[in-house]
Amino acid sequence: MGEFAAPLQERGERILHGLGLSSSQARVYFSLVRLGGTSTVKALSLFSNVARQDVYGTLAELQELGLVETLIGNPAGFRAVPLPEVVVILQERRNQTTRSLIIEATNLLEKVAKKGSKLDLQEGYPQFVLIPKKEVLFHRIERATKTAQASVFIFTPWIELTQWVSRDFAHFKEALARGVEIRWITEKSAPSNLQSEALGVLAKAPNFRVGCIANPFAERFGIFDGKELFIATVTKPNAGESPALWTNNSGLIRILEDYFKMKWKTKIGKFEP
Repeated sequence: MGEFAAPLQERGERILHGLGLSSSQARVYFSLVRLGGTSTVKALSLFSNVARQDVYGTLAELQELGLVETLIGNPAGFRAVPLPEVVVILQERRNQTTRSLIIEATNLLEKVAKKGSKLDLQEGYPQFVLIPKKEVLFHRIERATKTAQASVFIFTPWIELTQWVSRDFAHFKEALARGVEIRWITEKSAPSNLQSEALGVLAKAPNFRVGCIANPFAERFGIFDGKELFIATVTKPNAGESPALWTNNSGLIRILEDYFKMKWKTKIGKFEP
C-alpha cells in the first residue's frame, strides 16, 4: 500500500475498529474505501494484503451489516457505502448498544440492591478492599462524599486538594448544604496561582475548613462519617496514581481519626480564599 499510505490505513482501521467493526472488517472496508469505485475480490485482496478466501468471508459480513454493496457481474464487483454514512451508522449502533447496556446495568444494580451486595462495606462487618487507581477510586470517593451525613476529614497535599475540589465540586457543595462538616489538612503554603475558584466558593461555607501544617508529608487519606476510610498505599505525588485501601474497620478508622484531630490541633494556619 506504500510507505506513506500505511499510516492512513492504520488510522482508518483503528477508528473503524473503535466504532465496532472487527479488525478484519475494518481493514477490508477501509481498503475498499481507498480503492474507490468498484473493486473485485482479487484487487481488494492484493491491495489489503488479506488472503482471498478471507476477503470473501469479510465482505459477506460487511454486506450483512449494510456497509458494502455488490454489483452483479462476472466477476462480481464490490463498492463501499460512503464513509460518512458508515460512520453515522456505526455511531448510532454503538450508541444503541451503550443505551441497552446502561438499561441492563441499571436493572442489575436494582436487583443487587434488593438482595444486598456482599461487596459493599457493611456496618459491623470489617472489610479491607484494595481499590485500583484512578477511575474506580474516584467513583468510590464520590459515592462516599454523596452519602456522607456528618463529617468528611481529608489529609492530602495541596495539589491533590485542588484536584479533588475541582473534580467533585458539586458533591462537596451538596454535602456542605446537608450540614456535613468538611475538614481538610494540607501543606503550609500554596502558591496563589494554584488557588482554584471552586475552592474559594467552598471555603465561604462555615462548615468547610482547610488547615495547614508546617512540614511536607506523604500520607493521604480520607475518613467519611467515621465509618469508611480511604488511604493511599503508595507515597506518590498524586494519590490518584496509587491503589488505595478502603475499609470500614472501626479500629483503624479510630487511629487515623485521632491522628487527623491531633494534626488539626497543631495546624499553624488556615486557608483564606
